[in-house]
Amino acid sequence: MDKYERQLAAVEREMREELSKARSITDRAATEGRGLTEDEDGTLQSHLKAVDTLKEKRDEVRAAIAVRERVDAIGEAMEVDPTGKSDVPEARRFTSIGEAFVKSDGYKALLDRGISGAWSTGSIEVGGKALLSTSGAGAETAGGPLIQPDVQPGINGKLFQRLTVADLMASGSTSSNLVRYMEETIATSGAAAVAEGADKPESSLEFDDVDEPVKKIATFLPVTDEMIEDVPQLESYINARLALFVRIEEERELLNGAGGSELVGLMSRIPANNKGLRKAGANVTDADHIFRAISRVREAFLEPDAIVIHPNDWEGIVLLKDGQNNYLGPGPFAAEAGRTLWGLNVVVTTAVAEAQPIIGAFGTAAQVFRKGGLSVEASNSHSDYFVKNKTAVRAEERLALAVYRPSAFATADLGTAGAAT
Repeated sequence: MDKYERQLAAVEREMREELSKARSITDRAATEGRGLTEDEDGTLQSHLKAVDTLKEKRDEVRAAIAVRERVDAIGEAMEVDPTGKSDVPEARRFTSIGEAFVKSDGYKALLDRGISGAWSTGSIEVGGKALLSTSGAGAETAGGPLIQPDVQPGINGKLFQRLTVADLMASGSTSSNLVRYMEETIATSGAAAVAEGADKPESSLEFDDVDEPVKKIATFLPVTDEMIEDVPQLESYINARLALFVRIEEERELLNGAGGSELVGLMSRIPANNKGLRKAGANVTDADHIFRAISRVREAFLEPDAIVIHPNDWEGIVLLKDGQNNYLGPGPFAAEAGRTLWGLNVVVTTAVAEAQPIIGAFGTAAQVFRKGGLSVEASNSHSDYFVKNKTAVRAEERLALAVYRPSAFATADLGTAGAAT
């Protein structure tokens, strides 16, 4: 009788004892022709609760025995060396993988710990060679020694643009799945000089409720257990990269989200008469078109605070020269830190379309609401990952974009087409 069989016998014995004690209470009351007293009822419930707990323990032990038997049966059918001959010591000669498995230190340690939940025996060797081997360039097909590469420390990751758009907007948090706010749609001023005794002119304000659903941005990456185990620093690296991927998608949706499962981005909120603005006249430059968009934002009675522009468009503006071939700006020997144009902060990013810079009062007219923070989680419960020794690492966040005054944003048209506005 092994460890689990002894545990099962002990549990079943305790169950019988608890049931016997419970039955004696009910039998005594029945013999005396009465109901249970308060103390008897409490004691009875205590015995019954103990029986329920022992049933759960019995089921766990039975499941462990079933797993062990299944592993033994599979292993015995997988022959390695029917003769049992090997050039390794006799103590380590096995006729099958199953025998090697059940006699291994890893399997014995597993039995001592208990077979329940997610578990692993670790790599088990047969005849001095591991059952699992690494294949690929530089590996021997027989699972022998690998040629050790000259490994340089660190990971050279692919670079992505700096994320800044969300930082331009006010930030907030929400505990709901819906953000509701009031948007002023009509503001008509009737203020005027009034003669003595005359009626006062009427002004009007109209508001609309705007509901912004909280949307989810998420991604996951399948990673083998071996990858995380063999390169410890890789786990934190993967977590950071997945978080970055989510932030990149967040920036895209804040500017260009199409709605539906995505956020409704700024480009979808800007009124039609605020898009593609150009300055009329001769000898105009891209900077002039941008100033026209600044003026349109000011017509909404808000002061713009930033310009979001594509790198190629910013290049054209920075390299502007006069008739004597002198740079209009600081030139190549000045630091680009603290980029400004017309006194406004300039954010250079490929998240905005080329030739369509967005100018707006980001800090006062828009706000990003977040429900919780960005989370990174790993699990082997996805699909068949448990049996394939894979882990799904997931990153996700939930957020909503509120645009309190869409007319506080405008785009300039830096292309050759388009009429002056």
